[in-house]
Amino acid sequence: MEAIARLYNQGIEDRVATFETRPRTEDEVSRWFDGRHPVVLAEEEGRVVAFASTSAYQARECYGGISPLPPKCAIVPHAADSL
Repeated sequence: MEAIARLYNQGIEDRVATFETRPRTEDEVSRWFDGRHPVVLAEEEGRVVAFASTSAYQARECYGGISPLPPKCAIVPHAADSL
């Protein structure tokens, strides 16, 4: 969770990957792992260097099978050098 939160927050800080303005905690990121919406990680030499995740589109039942992709995504160029 720590690596994903770090990557996501980096996108908030540089304002390139998201319109979010508030950093996310590890606890908030852990809620993305709800057993229903996939979270995909990319690793390089054992380090998480990118991720993508889906989330609920709307709370209404009729939207139950719909997930925007990827609402949360971060990629770190040359991650082995920067993390």
